[in-house]
Amino acid sequence: MEYVFNGGFLSTKAPLFMDIIIVILILIPILIGVSIWLARKEYYDIHHKIQLSSFTLSLLSFIYFIYNIYFMGNVDLYIKDTIIDAKAIIYVYITIFLITNIFWYRTLKFALEDSSRRALPGLYSSSHKRWGKVTAIFVGANSIIYMVVYILLFII
Repeated sequence: MEYVFNGGFLSTKAPLFMDIIIVILILIPILIGVSIWLARKEYYDIHHKIQLSSFTLSLLSFIYFIYNIYFMGNVDLYIKDTIIDAKAIIYVYITIFLITNIFWYRTLKFALEDSSRRALPGLYSSSHKRWGKVTAIFVGANSIIYMVVYILLFII
């Protein structure tokens, strides 16, 4: 598994796994935007599938991130010459990621329950939209924060 610490494909000093994760975290808000657009056009089944896929992709990227940071080690080689306290920034990112995914999980869980009761679309649509907007904001912020961390750690 040492290959994940080889140079990435984005021509920065970041390891491969960080490049993979940043691409995923750039794609997720795009997928969320497409999903919301599809829901507005009343393609609820596709909206549902994209949301579940995006959530799963987000969790897998986080697990991959944590695995490579904490279990594979060697990340200190990449962050030792940074202008910021990299470990503190990583902890902030992890905290924001966890909050984001709790909101996202909650929104998905209630949507699945409401759909099985035939209450979505319908009775709970306004609540689902409100929580969906909050979740989308958190997902977008999570991606932006990761990009800032990436830039601070591996570009500047």
